[in-house]
Amino acid sequence: MSKPSPKAFDIVTIGDRCKECEICVTVCPTKVLVISDVMNRNGYKVSFAANPDKCIGCRLCEWSCPDFAIFVKQGEGKSRGLIVWSSPEKAVAR
Repeated sequence: MSKPSPKAFDIVTIGDRCKECEICVTVCPTKVLVISDVMNRNGYKVSFAANPDKCIGCRLCEWSCPDFAIFVKQGEGKSRGLIVWSSPEKAVAR
């Protein structure tokens, strides 16, 4: 019997909504998220999935964010962290 393939997730931060509260960083059980050096137009540093391969898809970050600035969706292939600024088409993988 073959081993099931690991699931891939896209961890997306909406940069302009993030207020650097670090709630998502604190609640993540696998330490996927960090506060990056990237600043948004409001002067806040934006959370970022620095370790996307560790994501288990629990969505605690998404449910805990008071500003709806982060979400987790099923990805394809390899997990990745993205910061979205004005539209999803301009997402930047890091």
